[in-house]
Amino acid sequence: MIEAIQLFGTLILTVVGFVIPILTILVSIFPEGVKSLASKYENERKQSDENIANEAIKKKTVTGLDYGALEKTLQTLKGKKREAELKLRYLEPVQFLLRTAVPFIVAFIGVLVTLVVKDLLATTIALGASIVSFAAGVTALFTSISVLFEVAEIVNQKKTSNEEKIIGFLSILAKKPGEDPYLKEGEVKVEFNSRSLKKDEKFDFSVDKKYQIPIYIHNSSDRMAKTVEVGFVLPKDVVIEKTSNLEITTTEEEQIVRFKEGEIQAHNNNAQGNLEITFLKAKSIDVDVFIKGENVRYQRFPFKLNIVK
Repeated sequence: MIEAIQLFGTLILTVVGFVIPILTILVSIFPEGVKSLASKYENERKQSDENIANEAIKKKTVTGLDYGALEKTLQTLKGKKREAELKLRYLEPVQFLLRTAVPFIVAFIGVLVTLVVKDLLATTIALGASIVSFAAGVTALFTSISVLFEVAEIVNQKKTSNEEKIIGFLSILAKKPGEDPYLKEGEVKVEFNSRSLKKDEKFDFSVDKKYQIPIYIHNSSDRMAKTVEVGFVLPKDVVIEKTSNLEITTTEEEQIVRFKEGEIQAHNNNAQGNLEITFLKAKSIDVDVFIKGENVRYQRFPFKLNIVK
């Protein structure tokens, strides 16, 4: 038993002495990524506050609503706010160090008390507290690692974007004189909610209801479409679930949802998965969609969402 407790203490010291300092250093060496992610979560927190306030007012004043759906929306908004606030705390090196190290230090103190004190009740309480603190530390550690992954993803996105531009320029230079390197305009299209998107196309949805909108990228040309990216520019008062098939960039004014595909074969309709979205206000929304790629000409046009009660 004593040997097991000593091994437990050694594990704690290893985490505190090696793992946490390395993670703290990693947070410090990506200042641009940390700044971008902090801005994103600060914007999400502010927007969640505003949306929660609006939904609370709606719940008190508007009659005839689906209160079950409204309550689910409120819970989703509160969850997004809590997540944003939690991750903001991990983006400061000092806070990062405190939140990950303190639980393990408390756990190690509990191990010391267990080994030194001879009273059975005291050692049982100390060991129990040590295990609980260790579990809290592991949870904080996993949260910090997920934040680091997001920071690294932002840095990698910027690097990849620059590389794609360089590759695109090189591919254009490599084309034979007189040969158009791009697919014809309109050969790469987006399907939104089972309809091909066109300028000023209109879609009807209801307020406070979660939708799963299927997204497809269709290549109708005889050539492969390369490094295709489709984006939707949406207002901040729309709740979008973060799923593995898309990327969300949040700014002060809007949120941009991106779907990316490395290669789409000729005459192929490529499924991108669902856009999970909830509309909080009854109004007309102008949404911009853009399509681009290594050999796909940049296109951007608006379409409309009509949100009704």
